[in-house]
Amino acid sequence: MRQLFRFMFHHASHLTFGAMLMAMSSFGQTYFVSLYGQDFREAFGLTDGGLGGLYAIGTVMSAITLTWAGRLIDYSTTR
Repeated sequence: MRQLFRFMFHHASHLTFGAMLMAMSSFGQTYFVSLYGQDFREAFGLTDGGLGGLYAIGTVMSAITLTWAGRLIDYSTTR
């Protein structure tokens, strides 16, 4: 248990950075679409399949962006 606390103390900035990213990602696409999916379908006249298609496009674009941004994050420092 001491090793865990020692690790947490020595790597607090990295752990804080990771926790912040996890907290911010909870308001991502899935959460947002689950809350407002019905409103989107009504406002834009979309079917379930149409909204699903747009969601799939957004997910793929996010994955493409993350491959680029992930490399930048890997090489940036928290100090």
